[in-house]
Amino acid sequence: MAERIAVRHQGILRDLFTPHGTAKLVGGNDNNDGLILEEHSSPPAEFPDTQFLTHMICVGKGSVPVPLRWKANGREKSSLLVPGGVALSTAALQQGIRWERHFHASVLSIGIPMMERAMPEPFAQRPVELITLRAGERDFVLEHMIGALGAMFERYLWSDRIAVESLCHATAVYLAHRYGTFPLPVERYKAGLTQDRMTRVLDYIEAYLGNDLSLMELSAVAGLSSYHFGKMFKRSTGQCVHQFVIACRLERAKSLLSSRTLPLAEIALAVGFKDQSQFTSVFKRRIGITPGAYARI
Repeated sequence: MAERIAVRHQGILRDLFTPHGTAKLVGGNDNNDGLILEEHSSPPAEFPDTQFLTHMICVGKGSVPVPLRWKANGREKSSLLVPGGVALSTAALQQGIRWERHFHASVLSIGIPMMERAMPEPFAQRPVELITLRAGERDFVLEHMIGALGAMFERYLWSDRIAVESLCHATAVYLAHRYGTFPLPVERYKAGLTQDRMTRVLDYIEAYLGNDLSLMELSAVAGLSSYHFGKMFKRSTGQCVHQFVIACRLERAKSLLSSRTLPLAEIALAVGFKDQSQFTSVFKRRIGITPGAYARI
């Protein structure tokens, strides 16, 4: 169990715990930069006034609505957090709130730097601020995004980094567009990467295919924001960045397998997979046979 936050329960300040293994940090160096997804569970309790340093998004997971009470402008207010209902706030001082039934929710924390990096034009737009919602209506899109993030975090592998970062950025863009104080304009793309940018990116992927490539890294090579890069790369290649990199890894692997100069474990590492087991699984799923069988053929 990992201590995350303190709540007041029956007049006593207690720790609110996150079940072991659910907290994942992606896309940053600390809790105030990247994205963290957690599962929170608590009996009826009171959450004190808190200064959030990140954007906080909560999606109810219980089977019944949870009554919430808080004060605003000196007056007490109440609402129900329904299953799938959204509660969120931007990084700011938030007044305390209490819940009067067992509380179970997915809690997403997105650091301000990560939110800004994910935006289409991070240096041309005003800083992203989310509206404050104590108990909003159900958001099926956000529910599915958080469910997908949870599933990816559970089986997170080194070679999945680009896919995970892409989903994190897509979630950040959706939140800014749907819940931003100033709605985010989402552009349509009719053209892909210019030839020189595409050449730089392809050369970089080829040179560092065995490394833990990231979406931020490749978008920097192209000189674009992650949002623009992902859209324009798919327009140019017909594939998302993650799928393209996997395809490149498998093509190099086939070449190495044909030469029969390296054992399977070394080939797996040379083309950017975590180990031979992951390499074999992905190879068989995409090519239809195991790497060993391919080498023999």
